[in-house]
Amino acid sequence: MKSDTAIIIPTYKRPHILKEHLKELTKQTTKDFDVVIVYGNEDDILNDEFGLSATHIKRKEDIGSAGGFYLGEKFCIEEGYKQIILADDDCYPVSKNLIESVVKGLKNGAALVFPKIKTNESGDGKPNCIIAQYGGLKADVLKIIGLTYLPFYQSGEDIELYQRILKRKMKILFIDCVAFHSHLPFFLTLNPVMSFYYHRNSLIANFLRNRLLKLIFIAIIFLWSGLAILFVNKKLSRSVILGSVNALTLNFDVNQVIFDLETDTKDAIETPDEVHIRIKDWEDTPETTSNYFGLILGMICEVISNLPGRILSYFGRNIVIEGRFGIGEIPLILIARSAVWKSKNRNVILNGGSIYWLSPIYAVILLVALPAIVAAVCFIVLYGVLKKSLLGISSDGYGLSD
Repeated sequence: MKSDTAIIIPTYKRPHILKEHLKELTKQTTKDFDVVIVYGNEDDILNDEFGLSATHIKRKEDIGSAGGFYLGEKFCIEEGYKQIILADDDCYPVSKNLIESVVKGLKNGAALVFPKIKTNESGDGKPNCIIAQYGGLKADVLKIIGLTYLPFYQSGEDIELYQRILKRKMKILFIDCVAFHSHLPFFLTLNPVMSFYYHRNSLIANFLRNRLLKLIFIAIIFLWSGLAILFVNKKLSRSVILGSVNALTLNFDVNQVIFDLETDTKDAIETPDEVHIRIKDWEDTPETTSNYFGLILGMICEVISNLPGRILSYFGRNIVIEGRFGIGEIPLILIARSAVWKSKNRNVILNGGSIYWLSPIYAVILLVALPAIVAAVCFIVLYGVLKKSLLGISSDGYGLSD
C-alpha cells in the first residue's frame, strides 16, 4: 500500500553511498514512507535488498542534482503524495525518529520542516536551512511555489527553493532531530565543473531575490578570487570567472561551458618557517554572525593596511591561517601569489588552517586590478538588471505548466 510520504533521493555514480543511505533508512521508527530514487543517466538500478518501498527513476540525460529533484517532485505530485522529503544521497538520518518527526510537523500545519545537521561525529548539529538535507515540505507547497528550478543544474537549487518559501511567508518549523551531511568544501577547492555552477547559481539566486547590494559584493569577491588563483589553477580560475559572468548576465544555458574534470594540482610550498595568523571573532562560520559584512570589511582593511611591513617579512614563508572563515578568507587569498589549499597533512582545507605563500608583485597586481573589477561588476549587474526587467526572469512557479 502506497504511503502519503515520499523521500526523494537523487544520486549519480555513487552506489556505495546510496546503499549506506538506504541502510540507515531501515533503522527509522516508522516505515510509513516510500523512497523515490532518481538515478543518473549512466547509473545502474540497485536491487531492492533493504525491504523498503522504493520507486526507481532513471534520467535520460545529465540534468544535474536540480534535475534529479525536479523529476522526483514532479513524480510525487502526479502520484498524489502529501508529504515530500528531499535528501541528498550523502545525507543520512541520525535520529531514529527523524522521518516520523518531520511528517508530524507537516501534518500539524508547517509548510516546511528542517532537522538539525551534523557535519562531523561530535556535536548535536544545528539547522542550516538547506532543504535538500532532509527538509520536508507539503506537496501543496510545491504546487504553489513551483518545483526545483531546473536551469540551476547543480548547487544552490535548494537555497533558491527555500527563498521562494520565505517570500510567501509560509510556516517553517525547526525540530531537534538530527541528520548527518559531510562538511562542505571551501568553494575554491571544488573541481572546475562544480565551481562554475556554484558561482553562477549563488549569484543568480541573489538576482532572483532582488538582493542587489549582496549580489555586487559577492560578485566582486568571486571575480577577484578567480584572478587570485590564475597562476595556480587556470581551469579553476576560468570557471570561477565565467561562472560569475554568466550569473550576472543571467545566462541559464547549462551546456554552454564544458570543463575538463581533471584539475591542476600543485603542492604547497613548505619552508621551515611559518607565520601563524588568527583573526578575532572568526572562530565560527562568519555567515552566522550578526556583523558579517562588517567583519569582512575590517579584515580587508587590516590586511591592506599592514601590507607594506608584512610583505617582506612574510615573503617565501608559510602563512597558516587558523580557523574557518568561509568567504571571509578571500581577502587573504587576494594577497597570495598562489592560493595553495593544502593543510599540514596535505588534505584540502580543514578547520586547522590553510597555507598561503605571499608575493609582493602579485599582491600589487591584485590590488591595482580591484577598481577595474568593481567597475566591471557594476556594469554587468546593470546589464543583468535590465535583462531581467525586459524578460521578466523569475523562477516562481517553474515546472508546473510542463
